[in-house]
Amino acid sequence: MNPIYINSLDEGHSFQSFYDRLIDICNSHIRDNRAFCFCLFLYDETNASFIKAVTDKVYWDALHHTSGDLLTIFSIHKKHRGRMRANSSPYQTMRIQLHSHKVYSKEELARENQKLIEKFFEDVADINYPSLLFFQIDDEKISDHLIVELREKKAEETYLELKEIIDAAATGLKRLDRANKENRQATFDQVVGELTKMQNKYTLIRLAKKFLSAKEFLDSFKD
Repeated sequence: MNPIYINSLDEGHSFQSFYDRLIDICNSHIRDNRAFCFCLFLYDETNASFIKAVTDKVYWDALHHTSGDLLTIFSIHKKHRGRMRANSSPYQTMRIQLHSHKVYSKEELARENQKLIEKFFEDVADINYPSLLFFQIDDEKISDHLIVELREKKAEETYLELKEIIDAAATGLKRLDRANKENRQATFDQVVGELTKMQNKYTLIRLAKKFLSAKEFLDSFKD
């Protein structure tokens, strides 16, 4: 779990650093055995239950444990403009963000999400927030992606959805041998395979197309 902070050069990555270096960051995580593939939390100011779920320390730590060294998850947070104590943790920072949202424009998170999507995911159409954007890279670009839209409206239920989805992705990745980590498409296919089993529960989106049935979704992998 990696926080990305808007208006920050402190803990985690600043948004600009993340925007400029996303591919390099992901390559380093694969090289250092910190991840097989990646996920980006997408949400905006109106998703209060999602914000609460990802800024609660207990929930955050549990999701971090679930993703482990198999999946790196990036989450964009807004940081208080004031000075932080020297020993502030990312969790403490996020708690302050949650209570200081009026400092920022309502559209800021959505705008930063859109900047990332336009740069790295050109074929992605409109996204319903909140969603999880799973993706894989080759050495120089995003090579594949899959969006999972969340449904629940309460914080605890949202956390349980997040855990279920991340757990499924991790289950697929646990089958892999780290010696084969450079076979990146096969790695991502393991994630897609597990998430496809949830097709009847969640909306899955790939290549800007909504798949309304499991058959349509599976047909998208045939070439």
